[in-house]
Amino acid sequence: KASIVVVGHSLGGSIAARLVAKSKEESFGNHLQGLIVLDVVEGSAIDALPFMETVVNNRPTTFTTIEGAVQWSLRSHTIKNVKSARVSIPTQVREVTTAKGKQYEWRNNLMGSQPYWSDWFKGLNHEFLATHTPKILMLAGADRMDKEMTIAQMQGKFRLIVLNRVGHMLHEDDPAQTAKHFREFLEMFRVPTEVA
Repeated sequence: KASIVVVGHSLGGSIAARLVAKSKEESFGNHLQGLIVLDVVEGSAIDALPFMETVVNNRPTTFTTIEGAVQWSLRSHTIKNVKSARVSIPTQVREVTTAKGKQYEWRNNLMGSQPYWSDWFKGLNHEFLATHTPKILMLAGADRMDKEMTIAQMQGKFRLIVLNRVGHMLHEDDPAQTAKHFREFLEMFRVPTEVA
């Protein structure tokens, strides 16, 4: 029997929670063994939305080199780990030719999705808490918790892990700690695994 643990970060965490909440209707539902959501809670995500337009608009639109994009991600604290930035950021930009010559721009137009931002996070806490599978919430700071999730965590409805010295991209900022906690999750809930 295959084991499935669904993991999602930020918006992906919202998608992961919704997928797992509907898993009984899907063919993989019998294989589902857990849910791990990284650095997203409904209340704090919705509270941050008014500031997201400024954050996105303050990003440079182009870079002269990929290394320039990597260095920007580090200076802006988008990512704090140099190795991770050198892996992650090149996949987020694409080469374009402009009047200024070869440059690199963001692959995705984040502002194009702005009308949907609120809907992506509304109901996230309910979907996360309604799942009947082992679950953990990993956050980059306890200040990201909202009232509903704080109460639910105190009631033992999920395991909360707060990583230190990381930003929103916690899995990139400290991949070793993230992997350690993933492994502990598999062991704690006795998720069947095959390790080669």
